[in-house]
Parts: sequence; C-alpha cells; structure tokens
Amino acid sequence: TDGQSAKVRVVHFACHGAVDPGHPEYSCIYLADDKPLAPDVFHTAALGRQTPLLFLNACQVGTGETMLGDYAGFAGGSLRGGFRGFIAPLWSVNDEVARDVAKLFYDAALPKRAGTGQAIGAILREIRQKYDGEADHPHSTYLAYVYYGHPRLKLQRA
Repeated sequence: TDGQSAKVRVVHFACHGAVDPGHPEYSCIYLADDKPLAPDVFHTAALGRQTPLLFLNACQVGTGETMLGDYAGFAGGSLRGGFRGFIAPLWSVNDEVARDVAKLFYDAALPKRAGTGQAIGAILREIRQKYDGEADHPHSTYLAYVYYGHPRLKLQRA
C-alpha cells in the first residue's frame, strides 16, 4: 500500500483439489493453469510468518493426514508454517454452493466497515445449519467445511 508492504490477514484460494489419504505426498490444489500446488508450500511460505487465516475452497483438502508419523497435508503444513487457522472442505463440494459458503463466511467474518466480525467457530456453525436434509437435492457442501484453529478467532477490518 503506497509502496509499503501490506500485512496479510487472510489468504483465500478457490480452485480444485485432490487428496489421497493413503499417499499425502500426492495431495494438491490446482491453480488456474492446472499447475498443481503441493501442501508443503504452505509449510515453508514466508507468508505464514504474517500469521494469516488460510481458506482453501477446494475439494477434499481439509482432510487431516499424517506422513512418517507426523502431521501432513494442507492443514498440518499450513499450521506448522505459521498460519493462524485453516478452513477447507473435507469432501468434494458443489462449486456454486462452495462459492455461497465463502460469501456467507466473509460477510460474517469481515464487517463492511472497520470493526470485528463474528467468531469463526460460530460462523461455520451457522453455515452448517443451512443444510436441509429434507430438500429434494440437499447439498452436503454446507456440512463439508472444517476449521483448524481457535474457535473464537475473529477477523478485524482496519
């Protein structure tokens, strides 16, 4: 901002993801050019030192994994890399509903004006309540999101 480095508070990816719990080394998210991005990039990213929240809106990447007896995958790598929290779906999600989930999340987490949003744990609980098992075509996407981090964490708009 004005030639100065900005403090990053939230990092968001909306893309496709693939996870094989039996082989966490093959997990990845796919960028716009179909280039795969492995979970360990978040473990070593300088961005993590700024302690932002990481929201990966990509199928399956919320799955917890272990490799050689240690935490692995996107959640483990990002938290070890310094990220304050991690949000992602556990299973494959509907693209349109996933977009709506992200919009609902940010509307509640980041107020339109300066101030503090709602606690992340409460926001995700409200989003899960949107699941309607009685609907003709229920979207389990509302139930898919997992959050690794302090449930009372709040984001603040400067």
